[in-house]
Amino acid sequence: MSVNCGVLRKGLLESEFFGHVKGAFTGVVKDKMGLFEATNRGILFLDEIGEMSPVTQVRLLRALQEREVIPVGSTEVRQVDVRIMAATNSDFN
Repeated sequence: MSVNCGVLRKGLLESEFFGHVKGAFTGVVKDKMGLFEATNRGILFLDEIGEMSPVTQVRLLRALQEREVIPVGSTEVRQVDVRIMAATNSDFN
């Protein structure tokens, strides 16, 4: 699976990565599984990772270190086992 981190704003990117539960934000009428759960035991390609907000980077780091995610609007921890490949055109210097 792959996601372009440069085209989604912060709130949507976290919802795409970690999923969300019904009522998490306006217009959400059902639960949605995130890419981390959908890609469990697979590889997730993050394109334009340099465009990701620092807040989302922290949540991503936690997901990778702890192998767990918490969907937006939930307190339920879900176990995941995902490998990450990433690319960017940004110069980090």
